[in-house]
Amino acid sequence: MKAPVKRGKPRLLIASGIVGVLVGSIYWCLPLSLAGFFIWPMTLWVLIGIALCVVAKKTPVKARLGMIGFWLILWLTLDSQPRAWIPNIDLSYGEITRVVSLNCAGGDPKAAAEAAAVKADLILLQESPSTTELEELRTKLGPEWTAIHGPDGSILSRGPARRIPLPPGTHNFVAAEWRETLVISVRLQPPIFRLDYWSPDCWRAYAENRRVRMRELSEIVSWIEAVRGNRNLIIGGDFNSPPDRILMAELGTQANDAFGDIGSGWGGTAINTMPLVRIDQIWIGGSLFPCRAFVRPTRHSDHRMVIAEFYLQT
Repeated sequence: MKAPVKRGKPRLLIASGIVGVLVGSIYWCLPLSLAGFFIWPMTLWVLIGIALCVVAKKTPVKARLGMIGFWLILWLTLDSQPRAWIPNIDLSYGEITRVVSLNCAGGDPKAAAEAAAVKADLILLQESPSTTELEELRTKLGPEWTAIHGPDGSILSRGPARRIPLPPGTHNFVAAEWRETLVISVRLQPPIFRLDYWSPDCWRAYAENRRVRMRELSEIVSWIEAVRGNRNLIIGGDFNSPPDRILMAELGTQANDAFGDIGSGWGGTAINTMPLVRIDQIWIGGSLFPCRAFVRPTRHSDHRMVIAEFYLQT
């Protein structure tokens, strides 16, 4: 008779479960005080949790598979990324319009040229090149293109566009009317990056950083509500935050996250060489409906570009 296999104590499995409950609770509630925790993509925590299950070889297989299933349910419930691995291209469209958004890494005109090379109809830039450099790019694109330069962001459009005046002192977005659509290129409060999680000051800094970003976006949405009227809406750019349903709640009343709805592949845009977080996003509202969204690496920026294609539903 074979000696019975000895089963070790399921410590790693228990640890995985505890981490799962904590991660699920935090990503469900997204408390301001724990902003330093969910700057990391949930996919990272899912991989850690599943890894703990895999190495817990002395525990029953059914228990390990059950815990892996628990992690996958959390991932599917609380993260938009899993849907991007499922083919989800809307084929009911007519004429397609393509928009691209890219942070130009401190105003590098080569990065802006990369964004222009993807044959988009609308280009949203952040940390934009200078007015002169932007005008040079517009000239290369052709006489049908229009350039609107802002304090940080810029808009390039195929066809005429009209600059929309902003409140005095505005620095974090630029706006235009294009094809009966309100178009906004935005760059919110830059993030901080600290790993001294043992310090209370670290958590306070992350919370304040998120609080400022929430206030900025709330002010922008209030402005949109005041000037939008019946126009469609495209707002894209560097939100400097991973998808955050509390941060984006007000914006969600005006538009939908194109990649979150119909994105394909890995959505991370920062940093370009190791895109852990999806801080660059394109939101579309009104009668515009996304049919495809994806992310593409760049050569001249520390961000990847996000590209969305949409159609007008009449």
